[in-house]
Amino acid sequence: MNNKMTRDALRIKEGTVGEWVRCKKEVPYTQDMPSSIPYHRNLTTRGYRALVYSGDHDLQVPQLSTQAWIRSLNFSIVDDWRAWHLDGQAADLPSHMQIS
Repeated sequence: MNNKMTRDALRIKEGTVGEWVRCKKEVPYTQDMPSSIPYHRNLTTRGYRALVYSGDHDLQVPQLSTQAWIRSLNFSIVDDWRAWHLDGQAADLPSHMQIS
């Protein structure tokens, strides 16, 4: 994380973040939550629309987990993932899906 190429790839502005220091060698994932997929399927099959948002700074539910969860709903892709920019900076990767 202290590598300039890494910081450039993450769009970290020079001078805004100090040296990155690892605070722990392990991350204990001990919390397991019941799936919300049945609830979403129930509502969406009834015609309710849903906005699913996952920020890139969400440490409780990583963005990759959100993408896997969305794929598990088996919706048809209407608009694929694309970059959403705000003030010249990538802010999100939205997509538009619908029930198959």
